[in-house]
Amino acid sequence: LRRPTDREARAPELEREKSTKKAELDLQLPNTFQFGCQLVLRVTERWGIKFAGVALVSHPDGKQHVVYLPGCLTFDPAGISGDPHSSERIGPFCNRLQIGLAILQLCILQWGGTADDLDKVDEVFRDTLDFYSGRLLMAKWMRHQVEKACLHRRRASPYPTFLQSHIEAGDFVLSGANRRVTAEYLSTFCAGQPVVPDAYLRKVCAKDRGCFGASCFAGLKEKCATPELPIASWNSSASASSSFSSPRKPSRGSQRGSLSMESVRTALAAGGAMEWEPADSAEAAATLYAQGAWLKEDPRS
Repeated sequence: LRRPTDREARAPELEREKSTKKAELDLQLPNTFQFGCQLVLRVTERWGIKFAGVALVSHPDGKQHVVYLPGCLTFDPAGISGDPHSSERIGPFCNRLQIGLAILQLCILQWGGTADDLDKVDEVFRDTLDFYSGRLLMAKWMRHQVEKACLHRRRASPYPTFLQSHIEAGDFVLSGANRRVTAEYLSTFCAGQPVVPDAYLRKVCAKDRGCFGASCFAGLKEKCATPELPIASWNSSASASSSFSSPRKPSRGSQRGSLSMESVRTALAAGGAMEWEPADSAEAAATLYAQGAWLKEDPRS
């Protein structure tokens, strides 16, 4: 298999043989505590995307920043439709890998590590990420968040804005029908109302009702027959506001499957126990943590 790259069109690839990759790394850290870090595991929605929670980074000077953590069923706008590993819907393995890497990076920086140490982590995990996940831009954005929160003490770029910058730099090519989910999502983001594409909803409805998504999508039909939609256009020169209203609801059209798709959207909105929709600051996360909300278990989240 070729090593994947987002600088050219990517097609789904299937392995024909079983393989094993192992990542080993020995780091010598100063062991000097740099900042506090608390995991707030509560479903959080930003830019129309649901995250499993946040890592709340608190510096000695009082500054606080958040790192958004994806979870199972999280929509990845950089995903590839039809790919067995890196589709538009994050599955269990990709979720474990991304969360594991993010926590490892946070721990390294928390105890005096540097960006060079993160480079070493990226290098030893490169094969695992490339061949068992393929979510290259998601991994880059997760590191971007960690560095901004821990080293620069600045707010990280929103994920859609991060993707836009890579498109403009030529590092993310959207050619091909399997990238239509990216163009469609970014067009809604630029319009000020980011909405996940129907292709993502169809996949969740068809695949995840009977496994780890059963509690969220119980009762939904196995398939949602919705006609193909035209590829949305995205204007790289368009400006996106830093604040957005709630995602718009789909119209009740006469197309077959439109009501089923609306039921999936309703399940996504209601099934995730969205009790906290924070602004772009860590204050809400700190308040939630102080109230002990991270201990509350909800089977729907």
